[in-house]
Amino acid sequence: MEPNSTEPDDTTPIPAVPAIGIAYRDLGLIKPLQQAIDHAGYTHCTPVQQAVIPAAMKGSDVIGQAQTGTGKTAAFLVPFMRSNSTACAVAAIWSWGHRAE
Repeated sequence: MEPNSTEPDDTTPIPAVPAIGIAYRDLGLIKPLQQAIDHAGYTHCTPVQQAVIPAAMKGSDVIGQAQTGTGKTAAFLVPFMRSNSTACAVAAIWSWGHRAE
């Protein structure tokens, strides 16, 4: 590898990712939002959600990058829905409930 290259080589460590993320129930979500998540069958956060949701819920600015299908949309919307009215949670119940069927 050339000096100052940003490409990883065989010696670049791969960060450990927990097999099971934080349980949604442990996030302190508002009841309608938690019910929507339960109804959809989700129990634990994906790695990107585990990294983004707690920080966003504390009010920190966050940036997340992950592959398609890893839960990025929920990583950003769950904290928003938690803090921005029951109407958002009701929308989540409808949306996630219909996706689970």
